[in-house]
Amino acid sequence: MSKQKHKLRHLTRKEIRQARSDNNIQVLIELAKRMLNGEQLSVAEADEAASIVSHFRPKESICRMPLASIPTAQDAIFIDLYLTYAEDLEGRYGIEKFSGYDGLATRVVSMDEKREDVVRLDEYYRKWNDLFRTNRHNDQLLNLVINEANNELRVIDDELAAGNITVEDYQYKRKSIVLHSKFIYLRVKRIFEDVNGKNIMVHFNGTDIEITPWSMVHILNRHYAGKIKDHMKGKSYHGDSELPFFEDPERLKDVLEKMDAHPDARKCRVDYVVFKLNSVIYAVRTKLQERHVAGTKTSYRQLQTFFPIEEVNKLQDLHDNYVEFAVDTNLSGYRLK
Repeated sequence: MSKQKHKLRHLTRKEIRQARSDNNIQVLIELAKRMLNGEQLSVAEADEAASIVSHFRPKESICRMPLASIPTAQDAIFIDLYLTYAEDLEGRYGIEKFSGYDGLATRVVSMDEKREDVVRLDEYYRKWNDLFRTNRHNDQLLNLVINEANNELRVIDDELAAGNITVEDYQYKRKSIVLHSKFIYLRVKRIFEDVNGKNIMVHFNGTDIEITPWSMVHILNRHYAGKIKDHMKGKSYHGDSELPFFEDPERLKDVLEKMDAHPDARKCRVDYVVFKLNSVIYAVRTKLQERHVAGTKTSYRQLQTFFPIEEVNKLQDLHDNYVEFAVDTNLSGYRLK
């Protein structure tokens, strides 16, 4: 009887963290072996496997395993490089990298290593930029990312045409936007791999709100990484480490559902939810959308955007038309008067 091949279930980030915490070496080494064997890995698995493999020393060798030679490690290499150089893609200034498997120690990057890193980032840029020739890929997440990045690219196209930026500035900003889109792609892919590709459901005020891949791509592109978005005017950016939505949108789900348990939430709008967390006021916008399921058109409410409120007119509107109610020590909501 021939053996049936079973599709291997990917480990979630939570399971990987638990394996680390429990010092479950067998699970972690298995991830590394799968990477070395060229097996398919999720984004989270590849991140972990690469951090392990990079500290391997082949038998009778004093050198560590070269990650760059492993095809399944390429995305993990990119993420590490991007997080290191996102604000200095040309490596012009002092750069530090985390070292060691636990990532607690740092070291200063030499000029030679910086040059190699910048060359590698340029290679990632060229390959990813080639994908921008069309937004009709089979990978729908890729299409979402390209569409969102193209909105930004049109802004700098206009800036260049108006003579507001130099060609050199334009080329740098284009590279920054394109590489950031690749980073967002991998982050969003990782989030939805953890939930088997399903939308994340949030229950608020009698309504289900769906956090979709479109929601994540749009919010991560528009309201994160403010330091590299000086060409985007009139936007506010997240900066509270206590609400890492870009890593885990379930944190927003937790906030809204905790707020929903308060009686005053019955007087909250569903299309425009406002709350204050750790002294920062946030707005959550949702919108009814339509989709076809088995030939039938159905409606659902999608998370459209999520951002810190900074504009004076929006804050004044809160003061004039809403009442704040305390949910716990650090969280409060806003309901209509």
